[in-house]
Formats: sequence, structure tokens, C-alpha cells
Amino acid sequence: DEVFVSDSGNNRVRKMDLRTHEVVTVVGGGSSTEAGFDDGPALRSVLNDPQGLVFSEEGLLFIADRGNHRIRAVDFSVNGVWTYAGSGLGGYA
Repeated sequence: DEVFVSDSGNNRVRKMDLRTHEVVTVVGGGSSTEAGFDDGPALRSVLNDPQGLVFSEEGLLFIADRGNHRIRAVDFSVNGVWTYAGSGLGGYA
């Protein structure tokens, strides 16, 4: 059993194992905890104030990347992150 959490203050998504209580970073990292924007490998991607998380039926994780005004998608089968929606501008882009 696992729980995924938006660690907004550190611009990361964490996974916690409910049996062992181990917490690991699964999305975000880049070179620091600074906010930013970068697609690519999950642990090297850069987020900016990630908020809501939801899994699709296909197992993709969608992240409301609030500070970047984008919806990001994560495919853990290839450990990749990409922009699913949004242009980086606030509003209905």
C-alpha cells in the first residue's frame, strides 16, 4: 500500500510505503529544490508548487503544476514526465 503526496514546499512528489513508512521522491529533483519547469526523466524533472495529484485508469499520474500553469503527466513505466496541458500562462491556455 502506497500514498502519493505533493510536497509543494520542495517542488517534489513523494511516495510513502504505508507498511514501512519509507518516503521516497518519485517526481522532481532537478539540481535543487528551487521551482522551475523541465520535462524529462521523473527524478530530474522540475516542478513549481505541485498541488493536486490523480491517477488515471491507465496508471498515469497527473500533477497540477500550479506555479507553471500546467498539468504534467508521469508514466512510471518509462519514468518520464511531460506537459499534458497548459502553455505556462495563467488562465485558460
